[in-house]
Amino acid sequence: MNAPMAKETHKHAHKYVYTFELVNNTDTGTVRTWIEYALLTDVTGHKTRYNKEALHTALRIAYGCVPRGVRFKGEERISL
Repeated sequence: MNAPMAKETHKHAHKYVYTFELVNNTDTGTVRTWIEYALLTDVTGHKTRYNKEALHTALRIAYGCVPRGVRFKGEERISL
């Protein structure tokens, strides 16, 4: 049974996009996949301590690790 989606009540001010390569080693070989991840936040600046901690926490929850080589791709506009 799927849980109902929560109604969005808060609008974020910034959308910072990051890219990284996810490497999975299997019995048949190595699979490399480029992932694009968007961090939605109210804090200005992708290099701030809060945003770095939020990014690392989110990646650890989503992928079980913090991948090496996470690169800042850019900020995308959010239509409020």
